[in-house]
Amino acid sequence: MSYRPVHLMRFSKMPALVVVADLPTDQTTPFLLVPGNQMRAQLATDAAVLAVRKLRLSGTFQPLPGGDWQIRAQFGATITQECVLTLENLKTRIDVPVQRTFVASKVRYNPLPDMRIPDDENLDLLSAEFDLYGIALETIMLEKPLYPQVAGARLDASRADPGDQSPEDALSRESPLANLSELYRQSRR
Repeated sequence: MSYRPVHLMRFSKMPALVVVADLPTDQTTPFLLVPGNQMRAQLATDAAVLAVRKLRLSGTFQPLPGGDWQIRAQFGATITQECVLTLENLKTRIDVPVQRTFVASKVRYNPLPDMRIPDDENLDLLSAEFDLYGIALETIMLEKPLYPQVAGARLDASRADPGDQSPEDALSRESPLANLSELYRQSRR
């Protein structure tokens, strides 16, 4: 068994695809994804965030027995979202390990035919290519805050507790059709 020198695979433009058949099957292969402006803008759009900055996905492709593969990587990115309360821009740093196992056999991927999703959330069916863009996007989607809030932001208490106001006040503030109710009362007089 001869060992070939392994060069770091670098990606900055789309598509960030790695053909599985091009990878050596006797050693791990390192990779690095540092997207350019266009890819980061596309990631922001696809992840439904305002911006993605300082993204870096670095790791290795490791061959496993049976034609399976494993990706082990470290993911880091700074995302910008709107605060759900104030609509101010809010930056969040994401730094997480990423591990995915790609199995060549559909039987190992989903041993029970009536099950639609395998028990292991890090298990995927091996395809002809590894999609590093897709892995970065999935990581952002899983790790971004669902309800980002600026520190100290709070809801207006007078609107949050309808028990402190008269029913007419509550109706006029909360219902877009409140004016129709008033018009109806006036027309009946």
